Amino acid sequence: MTFDSQGNLYILQDGGRNHVWVVRPCHTQANPAVELFAVTPNGCEPTGMTFSPDEKFMFISIQNPDPTNTLATTDAAGQAVVFNKSTTLVISRKGVLGTTLATEKAQPELAKADVFPNPATGAELTVELTNNRKEAATLQVFNSLGARVLEQTTVLNQGVNSLRVPVSKLRSGHYTLVVKTATTSTTRPFIKQ
Repeated sequence: MTFDSQGNLYILQDGGRNHVWVVRPCHTQANPAVELFAVTPNGCEPTGMTFSPDEKFMFISIQNPDPTNTLATTDAAGQAVVFNKSTTLVISRKGVLGTTLATEKAQPELAKADVFPNPATGAELTVELTNNRKEAATLQVFNSLGARVLEQTTVLNQGVNSLRVPVSKLRSGHYTLVVKTATTSTTRPFIKQ
């Protein structure tokens, strides 16, 4: 199982079914939000899913597919590929593939991002961010199940920014704070006592 920063839960299933499922953050027992994300090659075990830090790419290890498999799949370059041995798949949206040039300037990153006190014991959590320019940002908090429990918008200035996040209504437990701008995405875990 793997969560992305949007709170989507990806579940890898083997045992002959070979499915990858995605459970959306809005999922409840009364209103299910479960979708089939992918079907992997016959006989394999999909495992080890992870994302690149910018979440433009997903990686899945395909272990022990059926060596007699001859069914071809078309890859992003239009080539026929047969998966009949262990491999790692790289998955991305079409709009991301081939868009980065070696000469492109790297996107700015948050030079510093601290969350304190951690564990949070009071009504607020302080987020101290150092940013390279003035830009809008979204702060999101996800619980341990991947559900978004808080979201607020702000404007980051160039330099050090000190933001207050209200946590008094959160139950005790483990949380993930995600700060996103148009050019960066930073994730920090914290505990609410």
